[in-house]
Amino acid sequence: MIDWRKGLMALLALLLVLPARAEASGEPRRRALPVSVSGAPRSLVTLVVPVPQDLADAERVQFEVVLSGAVAVMGRLTGDLLRSERGGVQPLLLTLRVPSTALIGLLDVADVVFAVEDGRSVAVPIILRVPAVRSVIVSGLREVRDLESGDRVELVYRVRNLGNAVERLRVEIAANPALAARSLDGPQVSLAPYGEATVTVALRVPPANGAQFPVALSLVREDGFVGDSIAAARTILQVASTPTRLPGVTMNPFYGVAASRDGTASAGGFRIAGPVSDSIDFSLDLALPPQGQGLGVLGLSTLGVVRQPFQATLGSASWRASAGIAAADFGALSGMAPNGEGVVVHAPVFGSRVEALAARPHAGLQSRGHFTGVRATFDVPVGQMAVGITSLRERSGFLPGAGRALDALAVEIGDVHFGAVSSSAGLALRDVAGGRALGYRVGVAQNGLQTRWSASVVQTPGGANGFAASESMWMLDARHEYSRRLALSANAQQTRDGNAIVRSFAARTVGVGAQYALTPQTTWNLRLNSAESELSAGAGSGGSFGNEQLSIGTDLSTMRGAWQFSANLRLSAISRFATLVSGATNRSSAQQRQTGIGVSRDFQRLGRLDYSNTLVETGRGGGAAPWQLNQSLRWSDLTVSVGNAFVRFGSEIETISNSLSPTGVILRGDVSTTLRSGVDIGGSVERNPFLLDRSGRVGVIAAVRVGVSATAFEGVLRTTERVVFVDENGDGRRDPGERGVGGVVFHFANYRFVSSRSGTFKVPRSMRGRLRADLSSIPTGLLLHPRYAADTVERVEIPLVATSRATLQLRLEQDDQGRVPNVDLANADVWLRDAEGFEWVGMNVGGGKFLFTDLPSGRYVMRTSTARLSEPVRIEESTLLLRAGDDLTIDVPVRGRAVRIITPPRQGGRGGVGPRGGSGSRSGPDQRSRRVIP
Repeated sequence: MIDWRKGLMALLALLLVLPARAEASGEPRRRALPVSVSGAPRSLVTLVVPVPQDLADAERVQFEVVLSGAVAVMGRLTGDLLRSERGGVQPLLLTLRVPSTALIGLLDVADVVFAVEDGRSVAVPIILRVPAVRSVIVSGLREVRDLESGDRVELVYRVRNLGNAVERLRVEIAANPALAARSLDGPQVSLAPYGEATVTVALRVPPANGAQFPVALSLVREDGFVGDSIAAARTILQVASTPTRLPGVTMNPFYGVAASRDGTASAGGFRIAGPVSDSIDFSLDLALPPQGQGLGVLGLSTLGVVRQPFQATLGSASWRASAGIAAADFGALSGMAPNGEGVVVHAPVFGSRVEALAARPHAGLQSRGHFTGVRATFDVPVGQMAVGITSLRERSGFLPGAGRALDALAVEIGDVHFGAVSSSAGLALRDVAGGRALGYRVGVAQNGLQTRWSASVVQTPGGANGFAASESMWMLDARHEYSRRLALSANAQQTRDGNAIVRSFAARTVGVGAQYALTPQTTWNLRLNSAESELSAGAGSGGSFGNEQLSIGTDLSTMRGAWQFSANLRLSAISRFATLVSGATNRSSAQQRQTGIGVSRDFQRLGRLDYSNTLVETGRGGGAAPWQLNQSLRWSDLTVSVGNAFVRFGSEIETISNSLSPTGVILRGDVSTTLRSGVDIGGSVERNPFLLDRSGRVGVIAAVRVGVSATAFEGVLRTTERVVFVDENGDGRRDPGERGVGGVVFHFANYRFVSSRSGTFKVPRSMRGRLRADLSSIPTGLLLHPRYAADTVERVEIPLVATSRATLQLRLEQDDQGRVPNVDLANADVWLRDAEGFEWVGMNVGGGKFLFTDLPSGRYVMRTSTARLSEPVRIEESTLLLRAGDDLTIDVPVRGRAVRIITPPRQGGRGGVGPRGGSGSRSGPDQRSRRVIP
């Protein structure tokens, strides 16, 4: 779904800037409505700029493209336009190169100044609409070999956001339950635009010599339905044996060079990460901005060399602080969705989860100001409550006095369940430019097995980002699965806004869809969408423009073995209008048809093959070429073994052709390898006819990247050796001949230690405190010595004792009078007490049988409790002597027990009744003792 809120804020910021530029630079006073075009980051966009109607009567029109932004304009920037034989002046065709780091919103590109000989001139602003690009990739190890049963493994996956919007993803792990896989970074991960993060999956290798275990990591967008995975990675675990080393500081310097016909460019950086103490770790990323000129800078970005200049994190399992690109979520009512540079802190405070932010704007256009905010989330009996205080100040560098100011106090409550329905609500007191207003938000949702729906209403005076005069939005999403084959979905959304610059803005979208599984491998989708938007400019500009689009689309996807096939068709009716200041309205409408097919197959080590073919046909008045055909064939991840290293190759050929320009063929290739020494080498080459250098020649770019990954200070330099062994005689000390035990895992804070085959492992000498043993890693038949479990002194030698089994069978027997007790032995409690005073409770397996497993060798005294039995019984205590490997069954007799009951004398008073029905009292001789058998 399109994020209308972010797009709106970028549009409003642009409308503030445009009038300021016109005044400052002395450009022509007559300005036409802007010409806008949509373009994704790192793409080429072609647009047609028509000659203004005021100059359409001229025979010759001069044009000049005055650049005003960071978007490059390809081709001629000055020239003449002549009247064609059909009677009109030919339009101007421009090609824009969208920067690879463009964020969602509007970008000011240039002003096209048209002039005629009589002195008349009109400036037409060019606006680039950057849509939301949602692309996330996950990379990690494909295979981990030589693992040992009992090892604790942490798989680190690198998640990169290639899009220009903030991504909040849910982490899902699919693995064998015996691995006990879990994410150490929590169930969610947030990514800034073009940012990256790591997801660490911790797991335990079960006893399975030579087995393979696949681990699949999937990332699901939080605003999507369950199962809508957008990125995934898969790792194979091969169980064998491997030594475990202490964590150290990992250093990763990298450097890249790119060359083209018009110059060279270079960039580099450095990453260092590791523990600073037993419980605190850190990471630091430094990168130099690209140095050079020409198309080489574009080649550096393809190899991942161009990164954020600074990013640092410091934290532990409970708190974390980061500096650099600041990404925080303070909720819709706070009015602040920061995109800047600063510091973010997450920490628990008095039982709540606190998130604090201090940053400065990073939206470009020489803006300045600050973002500050604090949000605390804590549990309440009905759900979760969040309280946030935010302050936003931003000023534009182009238009003095223009900007935004907002202070907000927001209180929200969520996860309130009414049966299967969850609800949330919030209130906010907002101070916008000195005026106070109250905002609110209400949302309900249901996530059932078959029906999932959500609805929300948001009213935020002052706008979602403290700029607009008012904003209101409602949204509805629903999906129902009638069966395993058929599912229907629907969505609707409306946004209204307005301020002094933009009198009104409205956007509405409505869509319905159906999904049907023809077979388990074949799925058919049908979607009908309607979208419309309208913007009326305010003071200084006037006029309005908007568009309406109605589309119906269908796609079919199927799998045949390892092959995947897809086909799609979309029919659209597009209508655009623009109302001038004079009141005249220009309308245009067109029909558009888009068809496409795709084929892909994964050949495992031989790589992956992907082919796509897309044809777009646009009718007259659609503002685009009558037809355009895009074809792409890519072979990626072809892995070849060269010596002890694996070399990965990738190649792609792409053709773009349309009715306005000749066909262009784009060729790309890449290669990468990682040597055993830790050196990572990558290279790429690209020939792109749509990228022209400064001399107008076809762009050819070659780039090389070299990185080194090294670990220093492993084991924190100073270490001491400890040993885990089998204590044969149970004295708690290691005697000559007592063997070590390998594969036993111990934990201390963030450290993990695994004993070698000889039973030894190293720990930091500065470490203080007891190690925590992972009992599941101890081999079957051994147990941690009870003396060690109660020992508070740090031990160098950690004893394990061999275990045995014992079964105690309670049997009812006759007493001296030949009577058998009438009791249920399942209500008895039996335990064994060892020489150290530890008690081992038996497991009642029925029939009066109590099973004791994993008992250390030694002498035990049996103890019982008969308080829950229906009558008194006598169980004789016995002593057991267990040796390593014993499996004893012992019969324990249970007999009735006689008790003495003292009956007090019965007394009678006046008018009383004696024990035999008469009056008086009895004493002395009537007092006697009796043996009672219940």
